[in-house]
Amino acid sequence: MKTWQRRLWKSIAAVFAAVVITLATVIGVFRLLAPLVPGYRAEVERWAARALERPVSIAGMGARWDWYG
Repeated sequence: MKTWQRRLWKSIAAVFAAVVITLATVIGVFRLLAPLVPGYRAEVERWAARALERPVSIAGMGARWDWYG
Protein backbone atom coordinates (compact mmCIF):
# COMPACT_ATOMS: atom_id res chain seq x y z
CA MET A 1 0.00 0.00 0.00
CA LYS A 2 1.26 3.44 -0.79
CA THR A 3 1.96 5.97 1.93
CA TRP A 4 -0.92 8.28 1.04
CA GLN A 5 -3.36 5.34 0.98
CA ARG A 6 -2.18 4.17 4.38
CA ARG A 7 -2.45 7.70 5.75
CA LEU A 8 -5.97 8.03 4.32
CA TRP A 9 -7.01 4.68 5.81
CA LYS A 10 -5.67 5.64 9.24
CA SER A 11 -7.43 9.01 9.08
CA ILE A 12 -10.74 7.39 8.16
CA ALA A 13 -10.32 4.83 10.96
CA ALA A 14 -9.50 7.59 13.47
CA VAL A 15 -12.56 9.65 12.47
CA PHE A 16 -14.79 6.57 12.69
CA ALA A 17 -13.41 5.71 16.15
CA ALA A 18 -13.93 9.28 17.33
CA VAL A 19 -17.55 9.26 16.11
CA VAL A 20 -18.25 5.93 17.83
CA ILE A 21 -16.68 7.11 21.10
CA THR A 22 -18.60 10.41 20.96
CA LEU A 23 -21.92 8.64 20.32
CA ALA A 24 -21.26 6.18 23.15
CA THR A 25 -20.51 9.08 25.51
CA VAL A 26 -23.65 11.01 24.51
CA ILE A 27 -25.84 7.91 24.90
CA GLY A 28 -24.29 7.12 28.27
CA VAL A 29 -24.84 10.64 29.59
CA PHE A 30 -28.42 10.61 28.29
CA ARG A 31 -29.12 7.31 30.05
CA LEU A 32 -27.73 8.71 33.29
CA LEU A 33 -29.70 11.96 33.13
CA ALA A 34 -33.01 10.72 31.67
CA PRO A 35 -34.43 9.56 35.03
CA LEU A 36 -33.95 13.08 36.41
CA VAL A 37 -36.15 14.77 33.78
CA PRO A 38 -39.56 14.34 35.52
CA GLY A 39 -38.20 16.18 38.57
CA TYR A 40 -37.82 19.32 36.47
CA ARG A 41 -41.39 19.34 35.12
CA ALA A 42 -42.56 22.31 37.20
CA GLU A 43 -39.44 24.31 36.37
CA VAL A 44 -39.83 23.62 32.65
CA GLU A 45 -43.51 24.59 32.81
CA ARG A 46 -42.63 27.92 34.47
CA TRP A 47 -39.84 28.61 31.95
CA ALA A 48 -42.09 27.79 28.98
CA ALA A 49 -44.96 29.86 30.37
CA ARG A 50 -42.67 32.89 30.76
CA ALA A 51 -41.20 32.41 27.29
CA LEU A 52 -44.58 31.96 25.59
CA GLU A 53 -46.45 34.38 27.84
CA ARG A 54 -49.23 31.80 28.12
CA PRO A 55 -50.07 29.12 30.69
CA VAL A 56 -48.28 25.83 30.02
CA SER A 57 -49.09 22.41 31.45
CA ILE A 58 -47.01 19.33 30.66
CA ALA A 59 -49.16 16.20 30.67
CA GLY A 60 -46.33 13.73 30.21
CA MET A 61 -42.68 13.36 29.41
CA GLY A 62 -41.01 10.45 27.71
CA ALA A 63 -38.30 9.36 25.35
CA ARG A 64 -38.27 6.59 22.78
CA TRP A 65 -35.64 5.33 20.44
CA ASP A 66 -37.72 3.91 17.61
CA TRP A 67 -34.99 2.15 15.66
CA TYR A 68 -33.50 0.49 18.73
CA GLY A 69 -36.43 -1.67 19.67
